[in-house]
Amino acid sequence: MNCDAVGAIAELLGALGVIASYFYLATQIRQNTDQISQSVRSQQVAASQAVQASGHQARAQIISEPELYLSGLRDPASLSREQRVKFNMLVTGVIMNLR
Repeated sequence: MNCDAVGAIAELLGALGVIASYFYLATQIRQNTDQISQSVRSQQVAASQAVQASGHQARAQIISEPELYLSGLRDPASLSREQRVKFNMLVTGVIMNLR
């Protein structure tokens, strides 16, 4: 075998190595993209569940103190200081769940 033949074989092997590297890189990028997509979906589900739980808490507070809620809606000035604080917290919780 002469030097030209050895050089041609080395170039061919180098080209095949580069092509194999590209396929490996493409596979790794695809796997990374899939993992990121799964992570985002998981975070979206967790956020949705947190919003639902917060909404349930706000509704539970309204149900537990309907008179305070109705009195605050009708005439907020008639509430005592403590009742106004509770009413404001209650309304804030409801408003936060409207988003």
